[in-house]
Amino acid sequence: MLFRLYVAACAVNAVVTVAAFIVYVRTRLADRSEPSPPDEAAHARRLAMLDRKESFYQALHFITLALFVLFGVLILVQLSSRLNHPMLT
Repeated sequence: MLFRLYVAACAVNAVVTVAAFIVYVRTRLADRSEPSPPDEAAHARRLAMLDRKESFYQALHFITLALFVLFGVLILVQLSSRLNHPMLT
């Protein structure tokens, strides 16, 4: 039962990790060039917003990646325990 829960959580976390990475890369590659009619205040606000979003999505990606690794290790521990101590049924 616990093993199935770990696998399900790992699969969901993998999807969230990939989605967070895609959003982070899209934010990172967003157009940061100055617009043709230069509005300095609006451009500075846009750059600040992009920087905040980028740092948020980067942190989200690394947190979900760390959780994915943790769930992977827990799955390996469960598999190792099952193989070294088989249950008699």
